[in-house]
Amino acid sequence: MQSPYLTDMGPLRAQQVGPWRHDGRLVIPWEALFAYDVMVVTLTVLKTWRARHRFGFSPGYVSLFGLILRDGAMYFTVMAFGGLANVLTFYYSRPLLKGVLSSFSSCMSVVLISRLMLNLHTTATAGVFTSPNGSSQQLTSVEFNVQEIAASDSLGSHLVFDLDMTGDPEMLTPTVTRSDVWLEDGNIVLQAEGTQFKVYRGILALNSPIFDDMFSMPQPVAGPETQTVEGCPVVHLMDSAVDVKIVLQALCQRRYVALKAPLPINVIAAFLRMGHKYDIDVIREEALQRLYYESPTTLKDWVNLDAWSMIVRSPRVNAQIANLAREHNLLSVLAIALHSCTIEIMGASGSVKNFEQNNATHKELTPENERACFLAYPRLLRLQGGTTLQWCNFSQEYFPGCISPFTCPAARKNIIVGFLFPVPKEYGFDEWQDEWEEDMCVHCITAGKEYYKAGCHAFWNGIPTAFGLPTWHEIKKERTSFEEPFDSNPSGIRATLVLASLTRFSHIRKP
Repeated sequence: MQSPYLTDMGPLRAQQVGPWRHDGRLVIPWEALFAYDVMVVTLTVLKTWRARHRFGFSPGYVSLFGLILRDGAMYFTVMAFGGLANVLTFYYSRPLLKGVLSSFSSCMSVVLISRLMLNLHTTATAGVFTSPNGSSQQLTSVEFNVQEIAASDSLGSHLVFDLDMTGDPEMLTPTVTRSDVWLEDGNIVLQAEGTQFKVYRGILALNSPIFDDMFSMPQPVAGPETQTVEGCPVVHLMDSAVDVKIVLQALCQRRYVALKAPLPINVIAAFLRMGHKYDIDVIREEALQRLYYESPTTLKDWVNLDAWSMIVRSPRVNAQIANLAREHNLLSVLAIALHSCTIEIMGASGSVKNFEQNNATHKELTPENERACFLAYPRLLRLQGGTTLQWCNFSQEYFPGCISPFTCPAARKNIIVGFLFPVPKEYGFDEWQDEWEEDMCVHCITAGKEYYKAGCHAFWNGIPTAFGLPTWHEIKKERTSFEEPFDSNPSGIRATLVLASLTRFSHIRKP
């Protein structure tokens, strides 16, 4: 029988290594890739053209946005031509050369991506990240048109401060508004999201090493082209105006410092974000202490917790705490917050329908946290069956003092039925329910409470792993600097802020 991989045209013509139909199947992925590259090139060129007319890129000026468009278009253009050449080899080249350009396409992909990354690194390091200022085609300066300040945070990322001191005052957008945090004798203006705040430079320098280093650098003499507001230089911050306002109110107006009162979660979030970014220990530690207090790592602390005494309770607060904990990698806070969210979303009916229809927690959670809650619920039910409910399946030998050997086992089975029907419910480490004692003798009740208590501790220990997190022993190590219990005596942040207020004039530098 003649092989289908050989032609019948003689040995000199028998070069076919596969049938034409086989070659057609091989070329289909390359044709699809070529079509995809052509589509991306077209969209990138269109986006570049629109961006050029929108921002008016200057000759010789390449922003990060323009760099990505330029090198991205180049990458997909080269890959499109490489893919086209490879497709043609399947149709017109010798059999042994079909698809020979596949390796070439892979190599070019690596080279072009490496070029893009190197250009991004070079451009970002050089500080070319601002956009042209209006129709004058002049670049907005960075740090008084002299220097770029890049301060590394604890995660290794960089914080870039754009201190625009040479912009044309007439080019200021009319949407800039003045905040109520406006000290008439202040000497620095902060601007975030079109909102300006006039405060004392010394207050910022005293509480933040980042601002202290920024202000300690020599500043140019104010000129007619210097952007100022009421004679004060303007510092542009890449932060939320709400977060900036909250932090400045705490530092300059001593707001949110009554430690005995709970704080709203948005204030704690601002303290944590701004405190971490600008290395303001006093507000960062305040936020962490409150989060750690409301999120114990042991069942004993949970039972003794004065709930919502440090954070204002609201319908979505557990979801907001979970999102904040995920954002800042606070795993010991995330574990109990996700558990609380899961109970709020699934606990009422234990159904996916209830999960979808919940209007508070479900809609507030990030997709990652939402998925974690949904996946963890069946794990929590299984965990409950092997911990807090396990005593209900114990044989009579675990209840040696039982005086009702016929009714007590049936009563324990009824407890399990109540948990499972009409839909499974997760109680986890809730308190013992008096209704469980019905039809059980006093000896079984006493023993059952002890078994249930031990099961609650076992359930608590399994909560982090149910959400895909390390054990409590591992994640609570992040609290090593907060081993002391939370102190409600207002001698911490309030004393520091009072000191800042009393000493601010000694740190003020003239603009």
